[in-house]
Amino acid sequence: MPARVLLTYLPWPAHARPLSTAQVKKLALGVKKAQLMEIQINGGSVAQKVDFAYGLFEKQVTVDAVFQANEMIDTIAITKGHGTQGVVQRWGVTRLPRKTHRGLRKVACIGAWHPARVKWTVARAGQMGFFHRTEINKKIYKIGKKGEASHGAATEFDVTVKPITPLGGFPHYGVVNEDYLMIKVRCFLRWGESPRVRREPGTDARQSSSLLRAGPLSRAGVAHFLVGATAPQAGLSSAFAKLTVTTR
Repeated sequence: MPARVLLTYLPWPAHARPLSTAQVKKLALGVKKAQLMEIQINGGSVAQKVDFAYGLFEKQVTVDAVFQANEMIDTIAITKGHGTQGVVQRWGVTRLPRKTHRGLRKVACIGAWHPARVKWTVARAGQMGFFHRTEINKKIYKIGKKGEASHGAATEFDVTVKPITPLGGFPHYGVVNEDYLMIKVRCFLRWGESPRVRREPGTDARQSSSLLRAGPLSRAGVAHFLVGATAPQAGLSSAFAKLTVTTR
């Protein structure tokens, strides 16, 4: 169905967002249900966006088509949940002396008499973790492609041919068989944690163009989105299955 036919059903289309699904069967986490995520396409007219998205239907979008080495990206994910915790675990406050009446893992004074309310700056017990967080400026050191030399761990200083997986496999994961991203420092999704959709948009200081653009009118402020990986070392590919066109 061409773009002009799709647009006849919408009077004032504003955005085109293809629905991407992850290939969770390639992961070693035992997950069966694939995650879904809408990815907005920027740049060009609405007709160009729809044509661009329609050309990606039922096709894979690999990680190297969206990201490049030495690029700075942001990681967006849900932090590890710890449930309800007290002030010592949640905020790191100092414990009270040993002989304190009615407990010592508390905040002794939670504020003055007036104003007659507890300020938001006072450490209190409550939910810890399971929050939506964004970490910025993560540098991509390497992109490993399955079946190519880049998938191994050999470098110019160590030319020994060996896989990226350490001996015995990664704890709570196993062996890396698919494409992977090697990024600086850490990522929100830790080994053994329940898998969730993780987005990796490009930062404001972008160094390369984005795959998800349509037409020659693309702007430099387009965000990169990676869907299809619930672990940072495997399954980094996705397939478009549906197109959602929103109206103003």
